Amino acid sequence: MTNKMIEVSHVTKKFKQHTALNDLSFTVKKGEIFAMLGSNGAGKTTTINMLTTLIKPNNGTIKINDIDIQKYPNKIKPLISLTGQYASLDEDLTGRQNLIILANLNHLPKHQINARIDEVLKEFNLTEFADRIVKQYSGGMRRRLDIAGSLLKIPKILFLDEPTTGVDPENRINLWNLMLDFVKKYNITVFLTTQYLEEAEYLANYAIIMNDGSLIKKGTIKELKEALASNIITLTFDETNFNLVRNTSLKVKFDQHRHAVMMPSNNIMPDMETILSTLSSQNIEIENIQIKQPTLEDAYFAAITHVKD
Repeated sequence: MTNKMIEVSHVTKKFKQHTALNDLSFTVKKGEIFAMLGSNGAGKTTTINMLTTLIKPNNGTIKINDIDIQKYPNKIKPLISLTGQYASLDEDLTGRQNLIILANLNHLPKHQINARIDEVLKEFNLTEFADRIVKQYSGGMRRRLDIAGSLLKIPKILFLDEPTTGVDPENRINLWNLMLDFVKKYNITVFLTTQYLEEAEYLANYAIIMNDGSLIKKGTIKELKEALASNIITLTFDETNFNLVRNTSLKVKFDQHRHAVMMPSNNIMPDMETILSTLSSQNIEIENIQIKQPTLEDAYFAAITHVKD
């Protein structure tokens, strides 16, 4: 039995003369949090719309749980749930009333609806706000309610399209932790699109980087960082010693304002030995050493810059 939840093979999607997706291929494993990264226009929402059967590709095949979604779209719909970029809530109804409507739309058995609503309200820390009208909710609360509505029915795949857009940083982190807890509890697969690179780094196991409808890099978060970005060794000095560094053979970038030098490094220990040995031989004293590990943001911009160059 295959471990693949989503298989996209050589998919192209055009809107008149515009190619939104160009020969796109990737797989998503069962139980994985998979992130699709890219700026506006990269093809993220188009991909989600195809995977959720809202639009059809011009070419290529898509399978979800080994089912061809173009041939059997009605078999796919019970397996998936989608939270779009904007909350799909009626602001004049209470949180509970919104969830009742969503539960009925998802065909939950009548005798299970109230218990399931109470359960998701508790899971998303919304119980005390359940009977307030949604227009009184904060942005973070609305987003939590929207995602809670998507999870009334436990799907095999949860599609999250820019799930924390407009949410403040504190609530964003809280929402990330809630999503991680939910995924672990129910062992569901998550397909995430986001412009917040720290969000993908926090949540995802695997990511692809998109640019103008084409896939340019893919791999685990660790693989992307190691392949595309380097550690940065930063050393700071007083003014006298900083000026002395300029006369050494070290190949570093100089920051006059901070009296600092920076060196990219994929081999921390050997590079540190070289730096310290060189500085020690010339009696140059260091004030501080900092090693910054690469982030997914570093890897992303390295990939995009390479394509544009």
